[in-house]
Amino acid sequence: GTLEESIFAERLKTLGTKAAELRNLREDLQQEINNTELPTPTAQELDDLRQQIANIISHGDNSAKKRLIQALVHEIRVENRDHITPVFKIPPSGGTGAEDSVRAQGRLVEMRGIEPLASALRTLRSTD
Repeated sequence: GTLEESIFAERLKTLGTKAAELRNLREDLQQEINNTELPTPTAQELDDLRQQIANIISHGDNSAKKRLIQALVHEIRVENRDHITPVFKIPPSGGTGAEDSVRAQGRLVEMRGIEPLASALRTLRSTD
């Protein structure tokens, strides 16, 4: 029924130290972000970006359109069914490709939906 404290004491101490280090690093990084001034895009950069967006919307396939939305939409705020607000971010100056997007691209969902296959659930069940 019970475990001796000495078995985990050293590990807990190590994890506590690591957690404190990570909290300090997070604070340092947040302070650096707050102190960094981002450049304002030039009129030419904005015009180039507009043209690229229009080209993808007019001539791009669904995959390209999805990547575009993922690159530009930073957040979606939902207050209720009638009030949904997308928050847009413009990629950094000079970058217009998917590799320069402002957030990591999620993987595509298969056409069957997001539910796991029944065969995959068998491996997750308990073997009691």
